Amino acid sequence: MAEFAAGAQMVVDAFAASLGLPSKPARDGSYSFAFRQSGVLTLTPGSDGRALISLARKPARPDRTAELKALAAARRDPTTNRFLHAGLATDGSLVFTIGLEAGAFDVPTLDACFHQLVAVHASVA
Repeated sequence: MAEFAAGAQMVVDAFAASLGLPSKPARDGSYSFAFRQSGVLTLTPGSDGRALISLARKPARPDRTAELKALAAARRDPTTNRFLHAGLATDGSLVFTIGLEAGAFDVPTLDACFHQLVAVHASVA
């Protein structure tokens, strides 16, 4: 089970506090925050110091079109040089994920990733 390093843990705590939410880890060391409209944001530590930022949300109308749009949205962002991954959870939620290197894990970057994930979900809805 991977855990966030002390510095990254402070980032998670500060990010949660900025949203007015408690930061409580799951058994696997990840943190999840549920939002009524945006979906479930999960921060997962990697064993190599990286962090995975993912946002899962069920489509308003489940259909193949949304799934195909989600797959088409997976790409490298040339402005941030980060890759946006797309997937489908077992409950039918579309999941978008961004990986962050240990040195890039700070509150402003985490907030920007969250907004990017919300925007990509909106674009495929």
